[in-house]
Amino acid sequence: MKRNILRIFSVLIVTLFLFPAILYAFQADLNVWKSVYPSSTLGSTLGCSLCHGSSSKSQANAVSYGRAVWGTSPISSAAISAAGTLDSDGDGATNLAEINANTDPSNAGSKPAPPPPPPADASPIARITVAKTTFTVGETAAFSGSTSSDDKGISKYEWDLNGDNAIDVSGATASTTYAAAGSYKVTLKVTDTINQTGSASVTITVNAPAPAPTPTPTPTPTPTPDTAPIARITASKNSVNVGEVVNLSGSGSRDDKGITKYEWDFTSNGSIDAAGVNASTSYNTAGTYRVTLKVTDTIGQTGTATLNITVSAIGTAPPPSPAPIPPNRDDDDRKKDDDDRKKEGERKKKEDDERKKREDERKKKEDDERKRRR
Repeated sequence: MKRNILRIFSVLIVTLFLFPAILYAFQADLNVWKSVYPSSTLGSTLGCSLCHGSSSKSQANAVSYGRAVWGTSPISSAAISAAGTLDSDGDGATNLAEINANTDPSNAGSKPAPPPPPPADASPIARITVAKTTFTVGETAAFSGSTSSDDKGISKYEWDLNGDNAIDVSGATASTTYAAAGSYKVTLKVTDTINQTGSASVTITVNAPAPAPTPTPTPTPTPTPDTAPIARITASKNSVNVGEVVNLSGSGSRDDKGITKYEWDFTSNGSIDAAGVNASTSYNTAGTYRVTLKVTDTIGQTGTATLNITVSAIGTAPPPSPAPIPPNRDDDDRKKDDDDRKKEGERKKKEDDERKKREDERKKKEDDERKRRR
């Protein structure tokens, strides 16, 4: 009897000392688990029962999840993480999925709700954008399908540009020209990532080009007549002594297009004594000398002027005043020629105007006849 009492007392002593240590070890294991899964509420709701169950706190009687994580004591975070890939209760959900859903990984009747089904993939919607729907033969028509849409994305754009049900071009944009007038149906077909399709169409009207206007003939301009040049002489003196220099100038000469050459004959013997706008000479013998200036224009027309120079011997009385120089016949003749040329130009212009009028009337009759035949 006494021996039994001692045994009971010994067990009580051991239990009193070991039980707190065991409880402390279990709590340490739970703290490690909570450090691995800090967001899960299972550590608070199930506590140690998550691994040991509700009937025993011993490692030998651990539940299925506890056996998966309990490799050594105390439990390690590596062992807890490795057990997350397993399905301890065989319900089709991994231990980690159940821990994240806060369901018991040891209870097949407690598992996460199934994920929602993926959203439906809608068919694409095709849209055609075009700046206008009426074109002229040969004009470029440009189309865009960039405003087409699909919830997952469009993978293909196909264009039928003339209504023959054949694919003429691929891509988000297309362009074409039409060689004949008429009405054309343009269709865009779009395909999404799972080969669902959508289509859109637009009708294009193509007109024949307007007839080119009859060109108006350009009237031939009446050429401006190139008149002959007019020569003029000025002299420093008309009366000089033998050996005295006379300075001459033809700068007063004129021409409508320009003078290219000045030629001087100081003695009217038909030979050229000097060239240039200005000239000078002196005479060794007393007498009257006729100076001639010949000017030439750009097309070889010429004009002449003359001037008399009286030369006296040295020591003789001054020569009498020269008789008035008669009007330069060249100037009078040239004025008459100018008037005649002006009249001739007016006559030619009148003839040209009448010719143009007859030509315009003829063309108008031909145009009227063509329109009548149509």
